[in-house]
Amino acid sequence: MSTPTERLRTWLDKKLETAKPGEWLPCDRDLASHFDVSHRTVQRLMKSYATDGKLSRVKGRGTCVPGADAEVPGAMPTRQSSVATLVEQLHDSMRKGELERGKTLPQVKWFCRQFGVSPHTVAAAYRRLQEEGLVVRTGRNYRVGSFRSLSREEAKREVYLFTKNVSEFREAFKEDILAHSYHRMHNELSRHGYILLFETFDKLQGLLSQWGRRQRYPFGLVLFRWRHVVEGLSEQMEQMRQRARQSSVQAPAVLVDLLKVVPKPIKGLSTVYRSTLSTVVARALASFVRQKGYSRVVFFLDETHPYDVDHGYSWASLWPALKIRSEMTDACAGASFALVARPRLKPFTVKAFLDRQVEYHGDALARALLKALGIGSFDELEGPLHVTRDFGNVFPSVKGKRTAWVFITDQQAQRALRWARGAKIRVPEDLAIIGLENNSDFFSDGITTVEPDWETIGYLMAHALIGDFDLEKTSRGFMRVAANVHERLTT
Repeated sequence: MSTPTERLRTWLDKKLETAKPGEWLPCDRDLASHFDVSHRTVQRLMKSYATDGKLSRVKGRGTCVPGADAEVPGAMPTRQSSVATLVEQLHDSMRKGELERGKTLPQVKWFCRQFGVSPHTVAAAYRRLQEEGLVVRTGRNYRVGSFRSLSREEAKREVYLFTKNVSEFREAFKEDILAHSYHRMHNELSRHGYILLFETFDKLQGLLSQWGRRQRYPFGLVLFRWRHVVEGLSEQMEQMRQRARQSSVQAPAVLVDLLKVVPKPIKGLSTVYRSTLSTVVARALASFVRQKGYSRVVFFLDETHPYDVDHGYSWASLWPALKIRSEMTDACAGASFALVARPRLKPFTVKAFLDRQVEYHGDALARALLKALGIGSFDELEGPLHVTRDFGNVFPSVKGKRTAWVFITDQQAQRALRWARGAKIRVPEDLAIIGLENNSDFFSDGITTVEPDWETIGYLMAHALIGDFDLEKTSRGFMRVAANVHERLTT
């Protein structure tokens, strides 16, 4: 099966066969969403087509088929088109959480340098956002949000957080992988005048019936680590919305923190799908590798490190490792990928390791992985796959210039760094070392790390409940999240 990038390339080739000179293509953002690829991947592909003369990239307007003077039907003058482009860019930044409520918009001079537009264009874009009610002017500055949203509400509005049991209340804010995001969500809700209340899942149905009889619902519902059948939840929420409409009252916004693997999102609900966390980290890592120009990536998979099924985000299995391989294939043409695995059980062979992974994840997931990667069997992975009892035993054989080593824990990355220094290997000149944990215990080692943007995820979760702007979503309808690369001394 072809990769998303290959499908995009095929679509472009077919489009060029039938498109007329001067015809405009969809914007990069829409293509990235439709084909489920990163924005950088679309930009890279479009740039290659433009270099070959197949497409024309027009700053401030988009991409068109060359060969004639491209005219956008009903297009405004160039300066106004630049204003619309800048407004759309700011809309995207708000949807992604890059421009948060209450934050000051960048200075006009910064936008002029960044986008090559005039101060009048930037000022016009800010005025349009003000007319839309998305920003307010305070003195000489513009801030994101209306005066009402920037001020604290007098009456508290209730948001219920549902968990499996009482002990999970503490996990949501302390032990869970999304604990930082839940703290950020709670703080953002409090800042906007919302109060967070707690209940367990076994009381959900009874409370829905009670709220329906009273014709008064809370403002929002959060379902923490939802692992039940999603079809039943969808029916429950739809019945709740119907009762609310019949009573002419507002139904609560619903945010589902989804742990269970599902083929599609739950209709009408905002969904944080934990499986996407490793995907966005893989994409951020692949983009970083391409940017730095590394020709080889070696991923060290430690099966002895617990695979965190309950939290839904872990690197100690073949699934997320293959995500990195897939993203590397899409983003880094010519770069090679090798996998070094440290099995949990004997025998320490490639076949035994792969058999255990398939047995653990199930045949259905194994088939999905093979289909996504376009390979016939796991035997095709044996070439770039090494199995060892100790990573230190293979360090000498997988080193090389323009090579990046990626470890699932920063402690393993620290060990590799110390080995490289002992072996007189220059880091990062001859070898790059990257961790996927961002553990503060190892900050002093200066290890570059990649992790989900927990802070922004929490901000977006809060505003999914507040509902004051539309969130950016993936092509499958889940909340789009991002990852951060913390570049330090090892890259």
